[in-house]
Amino acid sequence: MKLLILAITFIALGSVMSHHGMNAGGPDFMEKMSEEGKQKFKELMDDDSRTKGEIENEISNIIASESDEVKKEFEEVKAKKEQFQNELKTKFQDTISKLSPEAQNVVSQIESIHNNTYITLEQEFQQIKDVIATVTDETVKAELEELKKNISKQ
Repeated sequence: MKLLILAITFIALGSVMSHHGMNAGGPDFMEKMSEEGKQKFKELMDDDSRTKGEIENEISNIIASESDEVKKEFEEVKAKKEQFQNELKTKFQDTISKLSPEAQNVVSQIESIHNNTYITLEQEFQQIKDVIATVTDETVKAELEELKKNISKQ
């Protein structure tokens, strides 16, 4: 179950990070940002107390004061992220629809937590962990493990 939590969390974190235009070395558009913008962005990413919604709003505020080139690149990153999320969701709709109602309920709860912008990333991780910890049915656990394997392949 720990691996399932990790897989789901990495996907959640990956989507949040990609939403912010981040790759392993940081946002691609940051190289062209003003020094002040870079500093604000770094401080924001280091602040674990902010909710996902607050982070998103603050990033928009930071980007709004940047050059047109940075704004354009940021919007391109956002569009790619949304396209990726839509493609991923479409791919897994069929897989998820074949799960038992109990497993679908767990996935739905996790999705709901992930979509909640009023919580921090740490709270998201903990809430997902808590939902998964409530699963006691071995069949449902097996279904979720299989789903995790499918997710890991992506």
